Amino acid sequence: ERQAPPEECPICLTELVADEEDDEEEERERCTMLSCQHRFHARCMTVWLEKCREKDCKASCPMCRQCA
Repeated sequence: ERQAPPEECPICLTELVADEEDDEEEERERCTMLSCQHRFHARCMTVWLEKCREKDCKASCPMCRQCA
């Protein structure tokens, strides 16, 4: 049976870990899902939104540009 490739954060391109896998000993980065259903590391999305604010741009999803 083929497994789907791991989902990656579109901002940093590292693996996103499903919530049910968070109980492992190593510390995992928290993920966040926007209303458009795109998922990111919470830290990556915070940095993205701060950069939008600095440039006076609309805070939006980096994937589809829907308002965040």
